[in-house]
Amino acid sequence: GAWTVKEAAVLCSSSLVDMAHLDALRDHKLLNIFMECSKIALKNLKFWRVRLAGLMLLRSLVKRAGIGNPNVGAMHGTNVVNSQDMDQRLMLEAILPFKEDISRQARASLADSQPEVKALASEVCGIISWWS
Repeated sequence: GAWTVKEAAVLCSSSLVDMAHLDALRDHKLLNIFMECSKIALKNLKFWRVRLAGLMLLRSLVKRAGIGNPNVGAMHGTNVVNSQDMDQRLMLEAILPFKEDISRQARASLADSQPEVKALASEVCGIISWWS
């Protein structure tokens, strides 16, 4: 049905986020498109797999910005910043303006009737709870 096309489109977007170069992902317009895509998917009340795909897209975005506290190295006195850390910091800076929107979408999904959707929403909330 049409819902499988919607699910596939959002999953494709999620894969694109996972595999794209971070320089391309830091584009505000592109991030805005991904956010709109997830919003539309999460509004689909009839098909839980479409909502799950929307959360997978959000998870892909937030994971590219890094998991955990980016200031841990600074707290331990290490000043070594490798290129991956720098890329994650730049991605985090690019995605921070969307933090409230991501948080709102994920928190709303915590009340979903489907356990898979709730679990993924919880994971997204956990990741962004570390962001400053």
